[in-house]
Amino acid sequence: MRVANRRWPFITLGVGFLPLGFLHLLAWLFMVFAYHANSIAEVAKVYLPIYGLVGTAATWIFLTTIILDWAAGILLLTSRTRGRALVLLTAILNVPIIPLGSIVGATAALMLLFIPNRRQ
Repeated sequence: MRVANRRWPFITLGVGFLPLGFLHLLAWLFMVFAYHANSIAEVAKVYLPIYGLVGTAATWIFLTTIILDWAAGILLLTSRTRGRALVLLTAILNVPIIPLGSIVGATAALMLLFIPNRRQ
């Protein structure tokens, strides 16, 4: 049986990156509004003592990951071969974000490393 589109794994992965970026955006908005609010400041100091040290950097790294998720999804859907490095970087950055980031990140890394790039 012949497959009509040989890039279907990459298109499927691109469709996965777009809603993942939206879910990460919702989580980022929750982090910003919940932990940066004045009423939650005391709770954050007690329950998340390291948040004050690395919280701002982590928030910006998370925002960068969201933008990279969307860029990777668009590059995969448009079949851009030059986007493979960006998709691999995004996959590596998504691995620590449990559970969806880990699943999509590991799948993307395996697909990009083991499926050859075929131009149509």
